[in-house]
Amino acid sequence: MAKCDAILQRWSLRPIQNTFLELAHSDPYKAISFDRLHAFHSGLFGHHLWKEFKQHVEDISTNAVKLIDTQFDMLPRWRGLNHFNEVMGLSFTDGSKYEDISKNILFVSHNVLTQAASPSGYQLLCLIRPYLEENMYIGLPVHTEWTLIDGEQAQAEFGARLEEYKAITQNDRQPKNWKFPKAHTHRHAFNDIRAKGASRNTNTKPNEKMHHPKKVAYQFGTNHRNVAPQLLRIDHNFYVVEHIQHNIDRLNAYQAAKEAEKKENESGNEEPLGLGGYRFKLGSKQPEKTIQQVVEEHASSPSGYRGFARGLGDFLTEEYNAAEHPLPSGSPIKFMADSVACDATIALSVYWREATDILRCSPMFYGEPRYDCVLIHAAEGPDLIARLLFMFTCTVGDSQEPVAMVQFYDRPQDPKSLKDMDLGFYRVQERKQNKLAWISLHLIRRGVVLVPDFGVPGDFFVHDLIDSDIFLRMKVQQTQFGW
Repeated sequence: MAKCDAILQRWSLRPIQNTFLELAHSDPYKAISFDRLHAFHSGLFGHHLWKEFKQHVEDISTNAVKLIDTQFDMLPRWRGLNHFNEVMGLSFTDGSKYEDISKNILFVSHNVLTQAASPSGYQLLCLIRPYLEENMYIGLPVHTEWTLIDGEQAQAEFGARLEEYKAITQNDRQPKNWKFPKAHTHRHAFNDIRAKGASRNTNTKPNEKMHHPKKVAYQFGTNHRNVAPQLLRIDHNFYVVEHIQHNIDRLNAYQAAKEAEKKENESGNEEPLGLGGYRFKLGSKQPEKTIQQVVEEHASSPSGYRGFARGLGDFLTEEYNAAEHPLPSGSPIKFMADSVACDATIALSVYWREATDILRCSPMFYGEPRYDCVLIHAAEGPDLIARLLFMFTCTVGDSQEPVAMVQFYDRPQDPKSLKDMDLGFYRVQERKQNKLAWISLHLIRRGVVLVPDFGVPGDFFVHDLIDSDIFLRMKVQQTQFGW
C-alpha cells in the first residue's frame, strides 16, 4: 500500500474510486472546471502564498509586521474593495477578502520585503505578481484570443518565478513543499475557458453568497426538524414578495418616466449644447457659489486658487474654439464675481460592459478629505492621470459646462527601476510646478486609485489590480507607450 501511495502521490491522486464515474452519460474529468474562489483566492493565495508572506515579514522584525498593518490602513479607499486596518493577525478569512488582500499586498510591502532585508521575501513578491496577473486574466468577463495568450504568458511567468523561489528557499529550515493540487490546477484554466466560456460560468462565488439567507432561514424560520418542507415554504414566500416588489418598481419607474416626459413637453426647452457627450451624472450638488466665494473658501490651500477666474475663462475659450462652437458675444469667455460653481460627484461608464465609477471630490467625506484620481483621454500620446481638486458646473451663454480643477501627475523620465519591472508597477510623480489646471468632465475615462510609494515621498503607483477594466487599460498604455 505504501508503494501504491508513493506512485499516486506524484500525480496528486488517492486510491479511491470516483463515485461520479457511476453516473451514466457523463465524464467527471470533463465536467470539472477551474474555480478561482477555492483554487486561487482561498486556496493558492490564502493557504499558501499568504502564509509564506507573513512568515517572511515576521522573520524581519516586529516593526516590519506593524509597518505592513499601518500601510494597509493608509491605502486609499475604493468602492468594491475591502479596506483593512490590519491584516498580519489574520489566520483565516473568506475568499473575497483574501482576493482583496492579494490585490494590495505588493503596494504595501515592497519597501519592507526588499532584496537587502529579505532576499527570499522579495522573490516571493516577484512570484505573487504573475499570480495576480494570471488571476486577472482568468477572471475577465469577456475574452479574445489575445487575452488568452497573454494569460498563458502570465501563467508561464508564474511557473518560472516559482522555480526561482524554490531555489532560493531550498536551504530554509522548513522549505515549503509545493506539490499540492492547487499549485497545479490553474494550468487547466485557459483550456476550460476555451471549452466552456469565461470563468464566471464556473465560479462558485455566487453560490457562496446564497449560504447566508439559507442559514438565517434555517435558524429563525424552522423548528430544526424535518426542515426541507419548511425551507421550501420560506423560499416560496420570498419569491412571491420579490415578484410583487418587482411589479411595484416597474410601475414606479413607468410613472416617473411619464412625469418627466410631461415636464419636458411643458417646458419646451431643449438641453443646451455643451462640450462633448453626456457620459456622466453630477450629484451631491452644493449651494450655488460665486467665483469670489470659491476663491475665499480655498485661500488657505497651497495654490490659494490664484488666477482661478482668468484661468477658467482661458480654458473654456480654448475648448470652445477647438470644438468650433460659437463664443458668447463673439469674445473670449470671462467670469466675474457672479459666476456660479458647485461641488459634485461624477459617475461614468467603462467599456465591454456598462459599469459605474463614483468619483469623490470633497474636503470632508466620512470624517476625512477625499479627492479621487481619474484617467483622462489625451488627444495624442498616453492617457493622463490627475487628482480631482474641485468639480463644478459653470454657465457659458446658454450652456452649462461641467469642469474640474485638477492636479496632474507625470510619468518619470528616468528608466524603470528593477523593482518596478519585477513587481509590475506603473509609477507617477507629482508635477513640480503645481499650477491650477482645468479639464472638461467629458474627457474622463474612468476613476483610478493612486497608492503612495511609502518609500519615496511624492511618488505614486497606479493601482492596476482594482478591476479588469483598469488592468487592461494599463496594459494598453504599457504596450503602446512603454509605460
